[in-house]
Amino acid sequence: MSALAVLRSEALYLYYPDHTTPIGGTLPKIAVSDMEVLSEEALTISVAKFIPVIPHAPVPTVLVLSDELCFTQPFKEGDKEDAEKALVALTPFTHVATASLTVQNQRYFIATNQDYYEAVVRSLAARGHQVTLVVPWICLVRSGMTKGELDMVTVKRVFDNLSSLRMCIFPLAVENREAPVSSASVPEKPKSKLPIGWIIFGVGALAYGFVMYWFFIRGA
Repeated sequence: MSALAVLRSEALYLYYPDHTTPIGGTLPKIAVSDMEVLSEEALTISVAKFIPVIPHAPVPTVLVLSDELCFTQPFKEGDKEDAEKALVALTPFTHVATASLTVQNQRYFIATNQDYYEAVVRSLAARGHQVTLVVPWICLVRSGMTKGELDMVTVKRVFDNLSSLRMCIFPLAVENREAPVSSASVPEKPKSKLPIGWIIFGVGALAYGFVMYWFFIRGA
């Protein structure tokens, strides 16, 4: 048995190779809001309501982060380190994780809130699901595992081609680690809610969506 977990800004769904429909649902605002975990206890309780405990061996699970959780920054090999640090510095979360991906000969850094997905990883572990990889949604698309659909076949493709996903994985901290470390070597910074930050990311997200749309058109 295996599972594909898809995390959205305020929802979590699990897909299985032998289930025609996913299980999951919306996460309450007392647990998660604006991509931030407000209460991990409330998150764990919420996840427990729609995911039954697996009594047998842990279920290998790949956690996929939806586009709405990811921000992007193009870079060239010569400015790779500076580009990653700039993206991390502009991301309004305390712990930022990054992954890299190449699309049509252009390289990108993808950033997300590490605290959010690590909390979800722990909540899933409490229900018998062991997360082995954390990847952005676009990685599945780029690897040819889906063109947007999510079903039993998608889950099978993912687990048949795990090596292809390793090219763009987010770091996964050791379970119960007190303070996950950012994947970029920059000092820890306080959380920021400045409107200008969201404006910058809005532009970045729009550019990201445009690139992905162009990719779909070319691949159709």
